[in-house]
Amino acid sequence: MDKNQNKNRKWQKLTNQRTQILEFLQTAKNHPTAEDIYKELKPHLARLSLSTIYRNLQSLEFEKVICSIKTPDRKIHYEEAGPDHAHFFCDHCQKLLELPLIELIDIKNRLKAKGYEIQKINFVIQGTCPICAELF
Repeated sequence: MDKNQNKNRKWQKLTNQRTQILEFLQTAKNHPTAEDIYKELKPHLARLSLSTIYRNLQSLEFEKVICSIKTPDRKIHYEEAGPDHAHFFCDHCQKLLELPLIELIDIKNRLKAKGYEIQKINFVIQGTCPICAELF
């Protein structure tokens, strides 16, 4: 077995910690950061470390099981991989909200017509959410 095959096999291990991280991401509605995941799971997994969270998130993203979203506040949020969609980041409350891509699907079609091969669309629109717009 060559080195690359062995490396890929390593990523496919399903440990208890990795299972807990994945289950948490599958139920999370708020696009948690690695630190959020750590705070939530640490009471249940005594031997859990933040570096373990980062390693597992990296491997799950490598395997395309999850996706990372980088926001303007320089944080990285995670979510379970799924259909294409966009995100809205509110500058005031710092929430990351999902936007259905159906509103933006024309972009994908136009790029395809120009010869671009699109595997995944992931972008963040920045501004003020409706709740904060009423408050500020």
